[in-house]
Amino acid sequence: MNETKLESQFSPQPPILPFFQLDFDIGRVQLNFLHLLSTEVIQNITIHCLNTSVWQEGPSRKAVHFKAWNGQIFEAGGQFTPDVVVNDCKIQDGHWHRTLFTFRTQDLQQLPITNIYNLPPSEPGKQHLLEVGPMCFL
Repeated sequence: MNETKLESQFSPQPPILPFFQLDFDIGRVQLNFLHLLSTEVIQNITIHCLNTSVWQEGPSRKAVHFKAWNGQIFEAGGQFTPDVVVNDCKIQDGHWHRTLFTFRTQDLQQLPITNIYNLPPSEPGKQHLLEVGPMCFL
């Protein structure tokens, strides 16, 4: 099985905007070509957290949500929901934890994730770090 991995870099927007936009070092034509040659695509996004929760099951204004390549939104309780493999950010004990989201789809136009909305603001004692994994085209 051929796998193509695509690394991403994230760039935070100015603090007045409530999202992070993810930039990829690939052109639209190349990405469309990978979409045509593949039957499935997978991407992981990990949010490392210190005393701040980022995900709640069911509809929630506090949970993060993700904008897909085709504009669809992945969110808790929505039509499209990421697989939440680990949700340890709900533990607020002064130690770093993580929440791991996996996006796996045969609708190839859904990935990559382009924006992440509703990340909690950093403040003293409450922080988060964003880790965007590669896209794997199968």
